[in-house]
Parts: sequence; C-alpha cells; structure tokens
Amino acid sequence: MQPMQLLKFLFSTRRYDTALGRYRGRVAYALLLLILGFYSAYALSVPEWRISSETNTKVTLFEIATEYGSQSGAAGPLVVFISLYLLGAVAYVATRRAMIMVAGWSLFFMWYFSGVLLLVVNTNEPGYASGAIVLMIVIGAVAIGWQGIIAGLGIALTTLTLRAMSSVAFANAGISVVTYMLQAMGASFVVYLLLRYANRSRSEGAMEAVEDRAISAEILSEIAQQISRRRTLNDVLPIITNRIIERFDFVYHAQVFMIPPEGHQARLVASTGPIGQKLIAASHGLIIGSQSVIGQVTQKGQPIVARAGSNNTIHRRNELLPDTAVEAAFPLRIGDKIIGALDLQSKDTDAFNDPNLLATFQALADSTALAIDNASQYETARSRQEENEHLVGQLRDALFDRERLNERLTGRAWSDYLRGARNDYGLDIDFGLNSVEPEHGLTPTLEEAIRINHFVQEDQDSRQIVAIPLRVRGQVVGAMEFELDKDRTFTPEDFDLVQEVGERFGLAAENARLLDESQRLGQREALVNQISSRLQTHNNVEATVTEAARSLREAIKAEKVTIRLGSPPATTSNRT
Repeated sequence: MQPMQLLKFLFSTRRYDTALGRYRGRVAYALLLLILGFYSAYALSVPEWRISSETNTKVTLFEIATEYGSQSGAAGPLVVFISLYLLGAVAYVATRRAMIMVAGWSLFFMWYFSGVLLLVVNTNEPGYASGAIVLMIVIGAVAIGWQGIIAGLGIALTTLTLRAMSSVAFANAGISVVTYMLQAMGASFVVYLLLRYANRSRSEGAMEAVEDRAISAEILSEIAQQISRRRTLNDVLPIITNRIIERFDFVYHAQVFMIPPEGHQARLVASTGPIGQKLIAASHGLIIGSQSVIGQVTQKGQPIVARAGSNNTIHRRNELLPDTAVEAAFPLRIGDKIIGALDLQSKDTDAFNDPNLLATFQALADSTALAIDNASQYETARSRQEENEHLVGQLRDALFDRERLNERLTGRAWSDYLRGARNDYGLDIDFGLNSVEPEHGLTPTLEEAIRINHFVQEDQDSRQIVAIPLRVRGQVVGAMEFELDKDRTFTPEDFDLVQEVGERFGLAAENARLLDESQRLGQREALVNQISSRLQTHNNVEATVTEAARSLREAIKAEKVTIRLGSPPATTSNRT
C-alpha cells in the first residue's frame, strides 16, 4: 500500500456526508495527533518539569509517571498517562465513525488531563497553567462549539479554586489566582466572539451561496422558457448574458464564445452592451489553446480565473474593455465535448474568490451549453423540416406534372383511337322497349358532364336525367347517362354506386383500348415483315420497286403508287 493510501485509510473521513463534516473530522485527527505528539515529546525531553521533594533534583515527566503510589509528592501521573491514551483511542474511533461530538469531548479532556491538570497539581505557580487553560478553551470551541467554551471555563475555574484551597503556596503566588481566573474568563469571551464571528460568516456565506443559486435557478428557468418558445440561438444567448449582468452586480461584461464544427477558433457569438456589438461586428475570436483565458478554457475544459496585472496571468487586455480587473471563464460542455465558453469580467479585484460562486457559474455554464444544444437541435430539425417540405413540394409538383402529362397522353391516345375507329362507340339502350340502338350524338346532359367533368342531374318532363363522366387516369373519355322516374329519389348511395361503376368502366375501357392497340400494332408489324420478306425475294431494282408498289397498294388500298429513285436535278440561283 502506498504511503498516501495508508494515510487516507488511517485517517478516513468517508463516513461523513458533508464537506463541513469531513473538514471537522480532519480537524479532530489533527488535534489528536497534536496532543499526543506534544505530550509524548514533552514528557520525554523536558527535564526541568518538577523538583523532587525528597532529593531536591530535577525530575522529568516520564519519571513522574513511574512514581505512582510513591511518597514523592506526584499526583498519580500514571493515571493521567493511561487516561490520555485511552481518551485518544476513543477520539480516534469516534472520528472514524463520524461521531464528532464524542471525539470532540474526548480531545477536550485529553488536553485537560495532559496540559492543564498536571501543570496545576504539580506546580506552585498558577502562571504555568494559564497558557494551557486558554488552549483548552480554544480546543473546546473548535472541537465542540460554545458548549466547549462554557465547559472549559467552568473546569478551569474549578481546578484553580480547588488547587488554591489545597495549597497555600499556590494561593500565595506572585500573581493571584483570581487574576488568572479573570484572564481565563476574558480568553473565553474572546474565543466565544471569534466562534460567533466564524459561525456568522459561515451563515452569511451560506446565505450568499443560496442567493447565488437562486439567481442561477431564475436565469435557468428563463432560459428554459425561451427554449420552450422555440427561440433561436441568436435570441437565447443575449438573454443569458444580459441576465447575468443584471443579477450579478460585480460582473460588468459577459459574453459567450462558440466553437464551430471542425473549427480551431472560438468565435464570439453573444456579448453585452455596445462594446459587445462592436466585438461581434469585428468577428472577434481566439484560437483554441492560445495563451488567453478563452484559449485555455476551450482546450482544457476547466474554469479559469485570471487577474489583470499579475505577472503570471493569461488575461489578455482588450482595448475595448480596459477596466477589467478579473476575468473568469467557464467551459460550455455537452458530455465530454467542449462547445464554447462563458466569459465574465469584473472591475472588482476580489471578484470570483468564492468557490461556491464559481460552482454556481459553472452550473450556469452547463445549463447554457444544454440550452445551446437544444436550440441547435431545434434549428437543425427545423432546417431539415423545411428541406423536407421543399422536397415534398417538389415531389408533389412532379407528381402533378406527371398526372397532367398522363392525362394529356391518355386524352391524345383516346382521341387517336376514336378517330381511327370504324364506328363511334355509343349505345342507346331502352330497357322498357328492350331495344339497343347505336347513338352517335351527345345529349345536353352528356355534353355538360363531359365539359365540367362532374355529375349532372336534370328534370325533364316526367323523367330525371343523371349523367356522369367516364374517366381514364383523370382524363374524361366519355359520359354515361341514365333516365329515371321523376318520383324516384337518387340517393347518395346510388351516386356512389354509379361513380364506382363509371370508374370500373373507365378502367375496363382502357384495358380494351390497350389490347386493341397492341393487336393493331401486331398486325402492322406482321404486315411490315411480310412486305419485307417479299422485297427480299427479288434480286434486281426494278422487280423490288414493283413489288414494293404492289404491297403498299394492297396494304393501304391505294389506286396509284409512284416510286422514283434518284435526286431531283440541281437548280442554280443568283447569289449576291
């Protein structure tokens, strides 16, 4: 085990829940080592501790410990030795178990036995114990609190009184015992004031930390509200910097730097005041890793506080911000990635000294980074949505153009098909007379249905006429008409039925046209192949020409066919 690991194990504070508790535990360990070390060294090395009453020779404290039960006048120092180390063991175990009050009282009585009681009992001069008494009161204040001050003063006064009552020499010393008692009382009062001041300072510091966290939480809440409103980075970042200036009065300039993708320079994207606008307009930026606060923060990812005027500072003076005394920068982090830095500047030389305040600003920087990331994701999503909408619009336009083209092609194909048909495709079926007659003309309702491409319903005498257009791929190729009794109601269900039948009819008609067209193309291809075969059976030009003319006459029913080979004679023209 390494020495540092051994020390951490022996003086462990892992049972303490708070930083203050761990600090008190370390103080208890330090006092324990101090008392044991001081007492042991003093007992072994200081010879002039007491003059023996029998031999009139110098006796060390260690030798006094061996006089337990003798007639040398020692007040049982061995008991004090044993009590000291037993209390030390109790203090050590209590400190490791986070029983800080037990450890505090153990340390208090350790010093009382070793530093106060022996001095008072084994000397005739009260002044020898005055320093130890004051130190006992201080230890009580540090290890226990105000109860330790009261206990220390009470025990000191009681010990001095009992010693003065039992020893005339002690009571008649050069300076009266009462004087030392008054000194002990004065020392207790001073220690109490110091303890009270320390507690008040800690309370005020805690209150300031709470206020700073409250301000930070308020700013973070406003940031969250702005993000929820789908504000862009250009809207959110100025709000963050301005709120910091408004709520932290010692900060007079705030700005945000961002690292672009694949960038080597942190660019200024938000800055407060007219000076900030000038810096942004000048495209102010700092190279990552450069000897500047922003350069180091964006490289190392740790907060940096730099003070102007210091010999080893990395603060770079900006001519537009000459009043800066302290500059603090905090990394903007998303996980392990550094995306920028929050830069704060103050005119107060004592600014950014509080670690709690630095932690608050780092938390604000982390939340700012999260806000930036959310806003960036929103902007990216919105950009992709706009791009997708543009692509969808283009696709919709392309589909519309394709449908229009299909409609035109379908309409042209049907026009050509009907124009080349031998007969018009029209029937007039009278189910009452059981007759089917070709119909070549268009009734007014048929014409209107074809023209408006919509359902038409009219009343004529005792009949009602219903006409619907016939469509193929959206192109009207005809119409269908029904005659119904005037008293019959044409329901929406009837309309849906007729519409569906019309659609099915259009598909069937298109399939029939395509089949007929393919058959015609097949016949034409067969005729072309037949003519080609005939032409290839002849081996001279005249016979080939004659066969070509004969085949064309049969194919197109021509009465006369003329074929000429060669080019027309050249004609001359005057050129100017």
